[in-house]
Amino acid sequence: MRKSILQDRKECFCCGTTLNLERHHVIHGTVGRKIADRLGLTIWLCAEHHRGAYSPHQRRDVDLRYKRFAQSCYMDRYGTKSGYALWIAEVGKNYL
Repeated sequence: MRKSILQDRKECFCCGTTLNLERHHVIHGTVGRKIADRLGLTIWLCAEHHRGAYSPHQRRDVDLRYKRFAQSCYMDRYGTKSGYALWIAEVGKNYL
């Protein structure tokens, strides 16, 4: 598992709390978790923001926001052109 490229501190990505944290794989599903671990596409969320009514597992718009953020960070890290090509090769889908 690689260190997250999306978040430096272990605190909820939404509210900043350090209590009841759960790691969220921005790219999820069986294969997606492995990709997220390998590429560092994880964030910390408190239990409420991870599994509650306004969580990425309950709301498509929240899930898409995190995926867009992840793709943007990934592309910034590797350069816009080559980062995009690498993202598509690794993840297989454009979220921007």
